[in-house]
Amino acid sequence: LDACNKYPDRAAQPNCSTYTHVLAAWAKTRARVASERALALLERIQRLYANGELKVKPNVFAYSAALDSLAYCRSYSAAEKAEAILREMVASNDPDIRPNLVTYNTVLKAWSLARHPEAVSHVIALLTEIVNLSTRDEKMRPSLKTFGHVLKTLADSNLPDKTARAEAVDALMGRFNCKHDRWTRSELRKCLGNEPRGARS
Repeated sequence: LDACNKYPDRAAQPNCSTYTHVLAAWAKTRARVASERALALLERIQRLYANGELKVKPNVFAYSAALDSLAYCRSYSAAEKAEAILREMVASNDPDIRPNLVTYNTVLKAWSLARHPEAVSHVIALLTEIVNLSTRDEKMRPSLKTFGHVLKTLADSNLPDKTARAEAVDALMGRFNCKHDRWTRSELRKCLGNEPRGARS
């Protein structure tokens, strides 16, 4: 990006894929500093595009990659920041940054890794939002990752009703014909405290 700004007439100009890969690379390091670097890069790209110095603008894939770096901070503040960015995306009139299922799943992951007492209320609200969106958009149908993050958050909580909540999530998986894999089955077992009865294999 620096080289392209220094030599604007050269052929190799960054595109959406270029900076999305850089943002994703930061997320894959899973280092705390990664979120700071990723968000700084995202903000820089936004600024350069707004100023007319960059021909391409961040899209939903770039935003989702930046959110992934926040998830691996494993903290309440990072999860809160991730959801705040999601809300900005939802409120935006820009169709290029309209959140998709990957975006929502990434914010769910941020809350599941935060392991905070308030995390459950956030993931349940997000799951409800996803289910509602799926009634209008088939691409927003909750996936195994969606349910896995929710079940993990429940399993890590100390809520007295987490068994009932987990059973409700399991039933919802059935409604969406979503069969358990090893991960979701394991998280469900943790919630129930034993081998789940009738869990889909």
